[in-house]
Amino acid sequence: MRPLTLVSVVALVGTTLAQYLCETELAFYKSKLIPDVLADFQPQKKLFLTFTDDQGAEVAVERPGEQLTMKETANIPKVELSADVFDGSIPHLLDPDAPTPEDRHWSPVRHWIAPNYASQWGGVDDRYELKNSTPAYSEYISPAPPYGAHRYVVLVYRQNKIAELQTPWEYNRDSVLSFDFKGFMNAQNETEFTLIAGTYFSVSPDPVKPS
Repeated sequence: MRPLTLVSVVALVGTTLAQYLCETELAFYKSKLIPDVLADFQPQKKLFLTFTDDQGAEVAVERPGEQLTMKETANIPKVELSADVFDGSIPHLLDPDAPTPEDRHWSPVRHWIAPNYASQWGGVDDRYELKNSTPAYSEYISPAPPYGAHRYVVLVYRQNKIAELQTPWEYNRDSVLSFDFKGFMNAQNETEFTLIAGTYFSVSPDPVKPS
């Protein structure tokens, strides 16, 4: 068996990444996140999402659509990308299935918006961890679906500069329900955003224990 050369390794990694990006785009269509959340989506980078529960156990979202529990997603996740982002970046977490997948009149629910994340190599393969340099615009709210399996979509945008997010006058910052995130992003006049990565996971209510 011939050993892999550096060129062949790079080509293999590139092919694997391209396959993942295609699979992610297809998953957004199959799960109806397109058009429920986005009009379209062509991911540019692989998104690694890792949750750590209160006991220190880690669970990773390896592919879009992983089924997680409320316990597993209780804490803010670690977000990594497959390539460096030299400008800032801003992750979102949205629930498009509130209050239930059949009745989504509260959707999307804003679970997290955190601008001005900088990427740094974490020492693991091609992973660049996102670290925030300013307070979150909207602090992390852990998933707690009341009924049915909810989709939780994570989107990462590149921002062209470090900036404070502005709240448009017609928005109620204290309310996380029925959040028009696309309109919100478009209202940030001084900062340009480009959607570069995304994934999603599913969380259902915890089983009711018999009394």
